Parts: sequence; C-alpha cells; structure tokens
Amino acid sequence: MDEQWLLARGASAYAVMHADLHIRGRERASYRLTRVDGLIIRETLTHEWPGRRLAALWLYGPDFPRTSEVAESIAAELEQAGWIVLDARIQQPATPRALDLVPTESSAALPGIVIMVNGADDWSTTELTWLLSNNLVHRPDAPVRLLLTASTMDGLPALRAALTRLQADIRPLKVG
Repeated sequence: MDEQWLLARGASAYAVMHADLHIRGRERASYRLTRVDGLIIRETLTHEWPGRRLAALWLYGPDFPRTSEVAESIAAELEQAGWIVLDARIQQPATPRALDLVPTESSAALPGIVIMVNGADDWSTTELTWLLSNNLVHRPDAPVRLLLTASTMDGLPALRAALTRLQADIRPLKVG
C-alpha cells in the first residue's frame, strides 16, 4: 500500500493517489473514496454482471442492512479474486485526509476495481455523475464494477442514462 503524508495550515488540503478528486462549491469534495480490505462473505445472492468493462449492479430492497450485507458479500468475492475494493461516500464538510486508493500495479496484477456506493438513492444525480467521471473508473488496464445499494429503484433511470453514455450497463437486483 502506498503511503502519503499531507499537512496544511490555515487552509483545506486534499491528497489523492492514482485517482481524481472532484471539488464542488466552496472547496467541498463531492465524495470520498476509501479502500476497504478484509470483507467477509456473509450472504450469497445469485447475480450476473453485465458483460462490459464498466458495469453496475443496483441492489435494492426494503431491508437496507441486508441489501448492504449482500453488496459487501459480492465485493468480498471479488476481493478474494484480487480486485481492489473502494467505498464511496458523500463527503461531509472538508476534512483533510490522504487517500490511498489503487496501487500502480500492472494489469496482470490488478484484475479489477469494485466501487461500493451504499445508499445510492441518497446521492444526487450530479454526485453520481461526478463519481462516474473519475479517471479511476476509466482505467484501461482494469475492469470496474459498481455495487450500488438503495431502498428503491427511484434513482436507477438517471444512473442508467449516465452509464449508457459511457457504454456501460446496469442491472437491478431485488434483495429480499
């Protein structure tokens, strides 16, 4: 894992390694990506990824904790296969922090990248679009999988439109 130190006095500071940082408004980051390690497979659910380099699953259902658990289990399966797993969260007011994301490994050593978005229906269309515009999502050396959890399918049409422009696909999957 890479290590980076950052110090700022009297101002906001951000550091990102091997990805983009999107700033909106008054120096407020739109979202934060954090690397996740050591996920555990708790519950399996039959699923099939769309066959594109960039693909997404929209996991939805009324039992949000179970939906999140299923998403983490799917991510854990991919992590065991060597994929890098990242968690995306809407950024709260500026908190300086270094983000260690994806090492600069060769494509042979990096099968792919998984980005989990828990509570995707709480993200605005703009925030999800910003996430999709990150260079990390468009790396030519590794496929990317988005795992989005939500309580309903309400946000799916807008995200599907954004993914279609990127020649990607999304599949909804009801949990529960």
